[in-house]
Amino acid sequence: MTWQEEIDIAVDQERQRADEIQKLADSEKARADEAEQLAKKYEKMLRDLGKL
Repeated sequence: MTWQEEIDIAVDQERQRADEIQKLADSEKARADEAEQLAKKYEKMLRDLGKL
């Protein structure tokens, strides 16, 4: 195996790792967005209760 092939393999592995990390980050962002929407929903409910 040449040094160029070794470098290509290492680059491919790092790209795969980066893709996995990006997928995880996207998933966490989606969870955070869901939590924020839920918090806003409860905040609105509390405000509405205060108006009664």
